[in-house]
Amino acid sequence: MPIEPLHLTGRFTSAIDYARHLHIERRKGTDIPYMAHLLGVASLVMGEAGQVGFDVTEDMVIAALLHDAAEEHGGMLRLEDIEYNFGADVARLVGGLTDSFAEDSHTKEPWLERKYAYLDRLRKEAPDVRLISAADKLHNARAILEDYREIGAEIWERLKRGREDQIWYFEELLEIYRSSGKNRIVDELGRVIAELKRLSEIENEKGGRANFYNDRGGRPAARETMLKVGAEGGSLAIIREQNTQGIWECWALRDETTISDLLPEEKFEEGELLERSAAVHSFEYALSLLDQYPWFRLIPTEVHPDFAGSILREVEKRGGKEAAENWLRNLQRRPRL
Repeated sequence: MPIEPLHLTGRFTSAIDYARHLHIERRKGTDIPYMAHLLGVASLVMGEAGQVGFDVTEDMVIAALLHDAAEEHGGMLRLEDIEYNFGADVARLVGGLTDSFAEDSHTKEPWLERKYAYLDRLRKEAPDVRLISAADKLHNARAILEDYREIGAEIWERLKRGREDQIWYFEELLEIYRSSGKNRIVDELGRVIAELKRLSEIENEKGGRANFYNDRGGRPAARETMLKVGAEGGSLAIIREQNTQGIWECWALRDETTISDLLPEEKFEEGELLERSAAVHSFEYALSLLDQYPWFRLIPTEVHPDFAGSILREVEKRGGKEAAENWLRNLQRRPRL
């Protein structure tokens, strides 16, 4: 069937007014009205009219304007109001773009739980929802990249999670968007994420400021636990420490009791297996040092919040979706999350 041209009516004008009265907040850490983001996402969606293999409709543009309305301003009650004012299809789209329906936005589920559930749901969503979602994430990623070029790694302090989790989330989304076919928004999102990773990795290698501070008043951090998992009587862990040049190095720690539990057929002398690996400069490599043990099946006793999303992805790679769900349930019981 031929693609229908996009026509905007008074419903679009009404949606702008609806969003204008609802979203009086500013973008995080700036004086920019939130409407700039909403109009930017709507503009990206409109720009794909005639460029994708399905109709870009006025309902999609309206949903782009209202994509954060339920999540930030009222949950299901807001979604019902959107349906009353703009129809069932707009409500369907906005619902598909929402990762929390909590009536009070301050009582949302934990960040990682929401994002993991949203990723799982997005895989089943229709192409129109995915296109708006990709436009939203592209506008966010561009804003982060622009701010990064101005203020460097301080940008991560504005966001709810640090660099590792933000990039993990972007990459997971990008994989889902690409699975339903390429378009200009998805291609551009891939380029923006790649540039953001490149710049932030350069700063990490130089000992960027974001890596030099913990969450206790901005004082220099010398040592942090990134991951610790427990078995009866012991643990496996990854620690990172700042060397004399101010660069983070990672260490894998293996506790003898844990290893004895995991390898009961072996006979070890007391104290033989308390082992600290050589320093490595990559968290991923440090994690691979633990892969001779089924660490992803053990109980997480401590997880650094900046790495929680990355670790969860690695758990799913090694143990499948059930292992990831069990890991997530255990994480939710931990005070760090």
